[in-house]
Amino acid sequence: MIYDIEYAYTSNVGLVRGNQEDNFWCDGSFMPQVNSGTPGVYSGTMKAEDVPAFAVFDGMGGESFGEAASWLAAEGFDEYYKENKKRFRQEPRTYTEEVSKYMNRKVCSFAEENHIRSMGSTAVMILFADDWYAASNLGDSRIYTLKDKKLLQISTDHVFRGGGYRKPPLVQYLGLEESEGDLEPSYVKEKITPGMRILLCSDGVTDMIEEDELEKLMSLEESVEKTAERILNTALEHGGRDNTTLILLEASGEQKKQGFGGFLRNLFGRRNAE
Repeated sequence: MIYDIEYAYTSNVGLVRGNQEDNFWCDGSFMPQVNSGTPGVYSGTMKAEDVPAFAVFDGMGGESFGEAASWLAAEGFDEYYKENKKRFRQEPRTYTEEVSKYMNRKVCSFAEENHIRSMGSTAVMILFADDWYAASNLGDSRIYTLKDKKLLQISTDHVFRGGGYRKPPLVQYLGLEESEGDLEPSYVKEKITPGMRILLCSDGVTDMIEEDELEKLMSLEESVEKTAERILNTALEHGGRDNTTLILLEASGEQKKQGFGGFLRNLFGRRNAE
């Protein structure tokens, strides 16, 4: 099966915040450090066999440190992907661990060089290869899948589970110094299902939209571009209290005769993939 991955992405500063601390990486695009989001929703299509990658980052820190952290994460993801894209198919788990460490070092180095005590960013990422994908995250930004109109969170919320916090602190994020604990990104690897949808988003989406409503929105038989626009508008209608960034993906496929090169790639890729 040869899969197409259709994508739509958008980022909005929201209705309350004065600055934009989110960022993303989508088909080589990400926002500059100082930005006010995207003017609208952008969309496109990529082949799963070309190893498309997508990521969302939500920065944290006083003054302008949040946007610096998310931008450094997006820049680091861009650098690592361009240099190591070919490794992903054979070593997906190692790839997600190493790209997380690479982004983390960029954030930590910036904080150390500029004498910043508190800055960081969440990260959710997904990469495709042939008929499967691998996803990973740090923090409380989320990844959902929708299959047969049923929504499932596949990311892990890395938050402190006690103390009655209104917004519990993160226990995993980019910017975590080694002395504070090991960086342990979550990881999941699954087969692509034709028609499935996948949502990567910052908490500007999940804090504003309940999961049952999000499930209904993602189940609408509309284009990914229109659905992404609906999700954004719903988050804003519910208060838009935070920056809102999302990437919506949909997989479609058709059966094609596989060449000998593709046969060998799949044979050895499946043996080596974790």
